[in-house]
Amino acid sequence: MSSTRKTPEHLKSAKNLRGVAEVAGAAGAEAAVAAVASEAAEVVEAALVAEVAALVAEVAAVSALAAEVAVVSALAAEVAEAAAAEDVASSPIP
Repeated sequence: MSSTRKTPEHLKSAKNLRGVAEVAGAAGAEAAVAAVASEAAEVVEAALVAEVAALVAEVAAVSALAAEVAVVSALAAEVAEAAAAEDVASSPIP
């Protein structure tokens, strides 16, 4: 006698549905993983954009400070030149 059993007819459709559900579940899991990966990529991209924007703002601030330093340096040079001219004017002629 053989020990193999046949699936009864009334259970065959349930067995097929279970197989379909497993395939659908696997496809759904893949879609969920893809959606999560896509969302994570968007979050990372947004974070990078925000970081770049912050760096651009810092560069702009440094550029503004450099412009102010240039103005102060020019004023200091004018003051030094005026002081030198005053020293020459106020010194006794030998």
